[in-house]
Amino acid sequence: MAGADNDAEVTQLAGRAFAAGSIAPGTLLCNGTYRIDERLGAGGMGEVYRGINTVTGAPCAIKTIRQEFVEDKILRSLFVREAEALKSIRDSAVVGYEGVFRDEIGRVLIVMDFVDGPSLAERMHQQPLSVDEVERLARRLVRGLAAAHAVGVHHRDLSPDNILLPGGRLEDAVIIDFGIARREGGGPTMFGAGPGRSFIGKFAYASPEQAGAIDAPLDHRSDLYSLGLVLAAAARGRPLPMGEDPASAIAARKQRPDLSSLPKPLQRLIGPLLTPHPKDRPSSLDATVAGTPATERPERKAPAPRRRVGLLPWLGGGIVAAALGAAAWVLLQEPPPPPEPVAAPPTASSPAAGGSTAPAPTTGPDRLAIAAVLADLPCANVTWSSDAQGGLAITGTLPSAAARQDLLARLAALPDAPRIVDRSTIAPAPQCEAGQRIAALIGTSDLPTPEIVLNRPDRVFHADRDVLVATVHTQADKPLFVYLDFFDQDGKVYHLLPETLAPNNLVQPGGIVQVGHEADAAGARDRVWRLSEPFGRGRLVAIASERPLYAGLRDIGEDASTYLAFLAKAVPQVALAGAMTVSEVEIETRPGR
Repeated sequence: MAGADNDAEVTQLAGRAFAAGSIAPGTLLCNGTYRIDERLGAGGMGEVYRGINTVTGAPCAIKTIRQEFVEDKILRSLFVREAEALKSIRDSAVVGYEGVFRDEIGRVLIVMDFVDGPSLAERMHQQPLSVDEVERLARRLVRGLAAAHAVGVHHRDLSPDNILLPGGRLEDAVIIDFGIARREGGGPTMFGAGPGRSFIGKFAYASPEQAGAIDAPLDHRSDLYSLGLVLAAAARGRPLPMGEDPASAIAARKQRPDLSSLPKPLQRLIGPLLTPHPKDRPSSLDATVAGTPATERPERKAPAPRRRVGLLPWLGGGIVAAALGAAAWVLLQEPPPPPEPVAAPPTASSPAAGGSTAPAPTTGPDRLAIAAVLADLPCANVTWSSDAQGGLAITGTLPSAAARQDLLARLAALPDAPRIVDRSTIAPAPQCEAGQRIAALIGTSDLPTPEIVLNRPDRVFHADRDVLVATVHTQADKPLFVYLDFFDQDGKVYHLLPETLAPNNLVQPGGIVQVGHEADAAGARDRVWRLSEPFGRGRLVAIASERPLYAGLRDIGEDASTYLAFLAKAVPQVALAGAMTVSEVEIETRPGR
């Protein structure tokens, strides 16, 4: 079991130094029934360990209350309440419960199933969920909440941190952390008194009645409101702005949140859940995700397999072949099937269907209007052609189902809108938004953005012919650590600086650093970067920071989503210690000729 963010139950990953009072790996508990394997992390109330049931051999998660809280009756009751809630719920969408125990030295333990997978918070920070993914997640969470509500348990703390995805699968999501769950007819809604002890839950996902914005009882409809906020956050990749303190949280819940940034199907799904007064929300979970009609949901198609090689790091000085074999990151797959051909319109000289002839259509789609729509599609690679009746066939890739829906809606809104034949596929493109995501993590900065100058002013590189040489100008009056990464069309990232042959990325005030060399000018230990498949648009992203982002070197190539997930944690911490800034340029890779 693992957590994601600072306010998660589990906030520190295994491998760090153990805190005082932690249980050492190998410790046997409860007369040898359980063995501690590793400490997963700690939250405000306790610690969580990965262990094993020595009798059955099954892995488990073991949660302990901090020793200093054992004598606190309120906090101890909250801890035990989780066990009471879990023991009555039996559903795969809720974390499985094995028991609550007191060990040989008086520690209170809750033993649960071990869920091996990221949290929803980690998943959505990598990339927002598509319409289809949100709907699948909603159905799963409704199942878990319904199982809890059926035995009178209300979660009251549903958030992306408290939803785990076994193996990363949304359809197998598991709800955890019932520590502040409340049974019908008993238990406090608020606890304690005085500043900082009057609210249970997280402001970002609390219901109006939970935050004190509405005078109404806390029941299953409070979980529905939190569910709506969780689904909206999953679709956006970040929470809705719902306040960061009691006053702003109450104000934000006086009216329904603005969902205009979400696709229409999700607005229809989530909107009813986020009405301020619980009486206006759905009366039960049965109708919550009855399903958007199939005609309203874009078909989800997996992108066709493709052969991809990526960015090939070469060395100069006559040792090219050895470097390619050792350093290239290569993944071979079957080539994609050829795109489905779009029939050419029949003309006066070509036979039409049925053996007759037909004149070419005198009217057709407004080419300029269509080109303008397609040009305004971030992270997309689509083309169009017209059919015999003047309709419009769309082929290529779009980054998400939401982007596809947006494209079709904009085409349908054109004057004399053509009939649309959609043959596009979905190919998620976290790399396309890398610079924007990093900039959002950094926030405002006093540092000038680094300038990236390329050896090809048109920023077009042909495979096996052109090499990439980038010069980064920091434009700052202080030394900065510079990181240059190339995000390709297939969702991979290549770390061009620092890397094995250029490990020193500290640039002096106002300095310039060159990445890569022209082949005829490269020395024996100089890197020559050649671009190859996948063809299409990619991005060079330069980060400049007063403090290093990480120690040592990362592998030259990795998944963009993995790297962006790392940055999502690292950048905010580094930005607190020193200024940072980021810039990017788009480049295009084409087949050689």
